[in-house]
Amino acid sequence: MNKLTIKNQKNKELNTLEEWKKEFIEIDEKRHWEEGRSAERLANDFLKGNPSSGEKSLRQMLSLFLNSDDVVWKGAYIEHGSAFDSYPKPRMQDMAIWAEANGKTLFIGVEAKVDEPFGSRSVAQQKKYVKGLIADGVKTKADKRLEELCGDFIPAINPEDHGKIRYQLLYYLAGSFRENAEIVFMPVFAYVSDKYDHKKGEKNYKDYVNFMELLGFEKVNGDVPGMKIAYKKTITAPNKERTSDLTKTVYSIYFSK
Repeated sequence: MNKLTIKNQKNKELNTLEEWKKEFIEIDEKRHWEEGRSAERLANDFLKGNPSSGEKSLRQMLSLFLNSDDVVWKGAYIEHGSAFDSYPKPRMQDMAIWAEANGKTLFIGVEAKVDEPFGSRSVAQQKKYVKGLIADGVKTKADKRLEELCGDFIPAINPEDHGKIRYQLLYYLAGSFRENAEIVFMPVFAYVSDKYDHKKGEKNYKDYVNFMELLGFEKVNGDVPGMKIAYKKTITAPNKERTSDLTKTVYSIYFSK
């Protein structure tokens, strides 16, 4: 069994909390690193133990979805940018992992939360925001980006329901889907720390469930420690260059840890 090792974008292995914190702050913002919040909780989850609690959860997830314990880790990086279209600003993955199992290539895009929301806007609110930018004379391609994302991943959803779909979850899906792998995983790690607000946490969980069910994901039954709910769906959508279609099965699991 090979061990999951976490690296920065320069391929340097991260072994301590201070190393992880330094790399995080260089890419993100210092104010987003706080004890008991998502970035610090994720680091602790994947640095302690051999294997770590985080690695155990990922192995259990893969065993549930793929019915196999035969996983080989190929690389794991924090604060990885997943380009999901031709426009600037990629989807920033809290952790991006590549692996192989059952002869298939895997991509795992980890999203860490305590009780932080899935972005500040729904898809409907993002549409309104972009319209406001354009009305103010701002030169932007945000309208084209949003049009493509909606057309690629939520074409059959009534626009009246776009207020129930978190925009961050939409580009989380798009960025993960368009990584170079045959099978995609979108695990959400929700950490219950002393900073956790149960009301906010339950709203996040509801937003996640609404997203998965509105997009037509199918529930997956199983018994994985910490699992609240799990989903899968086979999706066909254009590649990021929009030159051909990709068909992949996407799995997602919501952990409460």
